[in-house]
Amino acid sequence: GAGGSDESGEEEQPHRNDGEEDDDNNNVSMEKHYNRSFAVLAQVLSREGSRLTLRACTVPSYLYGCRELVAHAIQKNQAASSLPKGTTVQAKLNSVFMPDAVIGEKVKIQSSTVGSHSKVGNKCRLNNVVVMENVTVGDNCVLQNSVLGAGATIGENCNLNDCQVAPGATVPSFTKEKGESFLV
Repeated sequence: GAGGSDESGEEEQPHRNDGEEDDDNNNVSMEKHYNRSFAVLAQVLSREGSRLTLRACTVPSYLYGCRELVAHAIQKNQAASSLPKGTTVQAKLNSVFMPDAVIGEKVKIQSSTVGSHSKVGNKCRLNNVVVMENVTVGDNCVLQNSVLGAGATIGENCNLNDCQVAPGATVPSFTKEKGESFLV
């Protein structure tokens, strides 16, 4: 059975697909995926300045919080004073592009944030996506309800929905996934 004992009484090892051979003397390869630390940034707003209090411990709640903060800044016309110099705000599409973000041609970005020094390729569609800093998104990508960690690379012609991409991770071209986590 799954996680139980087989007929010989030996414990079954969990299935892994990390490109490395099993080695009974070295379980470090499995542990390396679970011992990653992620930085979590928080901004505390005064009660007068915000109607939103949120503990973002899941990707959907994090995306919701980001979307609400952007909408609040746009609605209160605070974007110019609360965002770094050089930030572009698209109020109509509820999106923010941090300084030095490069957006390709024929791109549709809605309810999203693109971090500084990030590049979004041509003919991409992003809906409800948080792109951290120094991320590269290839041409012809469709990204929805996803978070891309700092320094991540998304290959061309990818379709990601409800995905998490770890900082520094690479997603190969032509990847189509829903609800996946991509680790380094």
